[in-house]
Amino acid sequence: MGQLRERMSENRMGRNAATIEEILRGVSPWGAESCTDGAAGFDIPILNARAVEFIAKPGKNSELRKCIGTSVLKFLERQRGFKGSFVLTPHREPRLVLVFSFWETEMDSRENQWECATEVRRAVSPLVDSFSRVRTYQATFPEVPETTTQPVELQPC
Repeated sequence: MGQLRERMSENRMGRNAATIEEILRGVSPWGAESCTDGAAGFDIPILNARAVEFIAKPGKNSELRKCIGTSVLKFLERQRGFKGSFVLTPHREPRLVLVFSFWETEMDSRENQWECATEVRRAVSPLVDSFSRVRTYQATFPEVPETTTQPVELQPC
């Protein structure tokens, strides 16, 4: 299943894109420069994320997701500092489409207001009722084991 997702991701996003499995396992597709020891003294990959919420028109959420995965992604790949993205849709709110784009620096994530670009607006406007919210985040990707077969006792932080 993971290999299939990786191949699908490569086909959709190009060779520089990361799969969610790589991100969760702590494989840093962004290179050593994205790793810092600022996260409690651990060597954890850190990127900056921009989260954009779209509200799809009724019955258009699948088309919007497809548009984001093709036209919008091609636009993002041309932007300075862009490192990858993924799209989420809540099960209970299928019209809400949340796009996380990952950026090299905080400035890249704050200043690249890609959702306002004419090219993006033109692509998504027939499918979107509104943009509900935009936020930026620091994103850390701690190493997660591929499988956990034994119970893990959590230690207090």
